[in-house]
Amino acid sequence: MKLQWNELSRYALLMLEQGTGTRAYIEHVAASNGVSLKPSMELGSLDLLNEFARTSFGIASVVVDFVEEELAKGDLIHLAIDPPIPPRGIGIVTLKGVPLSAAAQAFVAILP
Repeated sequence: MKLQWNELSRYALLMLEQGTGTRAYIEHVAASNGVSLKPSMELGSLDLLNEFARTSFGIASVVVDFVEEELAKGDLIHLAIDPPIPPRGIGIVTLKGVPLSAAAQAFVAILP
C-alpha cells in the first residue's frame, strides 16, 4: 500500500517524543511535502513504536531493518510514503592523533 503525505492525517500516528533527531527529521520531511504531522501518541523508543503499531494503535515510521522479522511474520505491514523519506547519513568524529579502539574500528568498518 502506498500513501501520499497529505493522507497521513486520516490515520492515528505514532511518533517518537519531541526533541529526538529522528522526530525532527520526519517532521522536516513532512513539512517539505506541505504536511504538519499531528501524532495521536508520542512514545519514547523505537521498541514502543513497533509494539504499539503491532497492536493496532496506529502507524509509525521506523527503519525497515528494525522490523524485518515482524514484516516477514505478517505482524506488521509496510506502508510506503510518496514521495519517500530520503535516507539519512551518519558521521563519525574522532580525536586527531588518538587511535581508535578495536571496537570502534570494527564499528566504522561496518558503516555504509
